[in-house]
Parts: sequence; C-alpha cells; structure tokens
Amino acid sequence: MTTDSTPTQTAETKRDRVRRLLLEPLGFRKSANVTAERQKAILDQVCDELAYLSDEGLARVREALQAKGQGKARDCWPELASFRAYAEMAEPRPIEELPALRRWFGSIEGPKAINERTLVETWVWFQRHKRPPVTPADRRQVFERSERNRRKLTIIEERIAAGREVDAEDRDWVRRYREKRDYLEQLVEQERGAKGQEA
Repeated sequence: MTTDSTPTQTAETKRDRVRRLLLEPLGFRKSANVTAERQKAILDQVCDELAYLSDEGLARVREALQAKGQGKARDCWPELASFRAYAEMAEPRPIEELPALRRWFGSIEGPKAINERTLVETWVWFQRHKRPPVTPADRRQVFERSERNRRKLTIIEERIAAGREVDAEDRDWVRRYREKRDYLEQLVEQERGAKGQEA
C-alpha cells in the first residue's frame, strides 16, 4: 500500500485572492505613523470589502492605485477610502452586498418598509444614492414613487385579471416588480433572523 506524500493544498480564501492580485503586486509599505497591527487590520478590511471584485476588476484597481501611494516618496499604502473609490469605479458593488443596506433592512426599518409597501422603492433609493432615505425629502420621494408603482401594478393586474390585452413590456414590469419585492422580503427576514429578531 502506497501513501501519497504530496502536501495537500489549501483552498485560496477570498482575502488571499485580493492579496495575491492587488496588495502583493502594489507592494506599498506602511506609514511611519501607523502601527503594524493597525496596517494589517486596514489591509484585511480592504481584502474583505474588495473581495466582490472580479480578477479583472482587481487588476483595474491595481493599475489605478500604482501611482497613488501616500507619503513623500509615494510608497506608503493609500487610504481605505481610495481603495473603495477605485473599486466602485472599476466594478460597482452589488447593492445587496452594501453593509448599510443590509443593516437598514435588518433593523426595524425593514418590516416598516414592508408594512408601508415601500420596500422596492427603498431598494431603488439605495441603488441610486448608496445610502438610506433618512431625510423627510428622501422619504417623500420614496413614498411618491411607491404610490406611482402601486397604481401601475393595480392597473396592470386588473387588466390581466379581466382578460384584457396587456403588452409584453407591462407584463414584464409586473413580473420584475413582484420578483424584486419577494426577494427583498426574504432579505429582510434573513437579516432580521441573523440578529435574532422577529421580522
């Protein structure tokens, strides 16, 4: 009986991939006023936040940041905000992955949006502004869009129920709206469950 003495290879983690494709090729050093522990924490956060990028997206960020080092010699690590900004330009982060969105829907605001029937419109707001609708003007816009969409949904659904002709574009809009609403309701339930709260 023979045994395989070849060492087993461990799977590359998401952090490892970002380090290999972005951080190692950049090869910046830490600033003198940043501790090694703090620098490691920042670079770990960079890896975690940019893990959604494709290999090509990471390459674009790498190219953009090569000349953006900090310090007199421009050889120190850029700020976390620079990584975020160039990543967003290279490949916008999927909105469902935005921590602010997940926190918002996981808070009391998720069930509130379901009850107010503004869930889809709140998602659209996040998509456009990358932040929750917190001011009275923000909320008014979300409510107004929600009312328009509810009217449109009701009209099209009534036509379908009555057997009247409905064009393919309207049918597709209803399908996509319902799918997004169902998906977001599941997201709220998932995020609330993760916090040990009842949706």
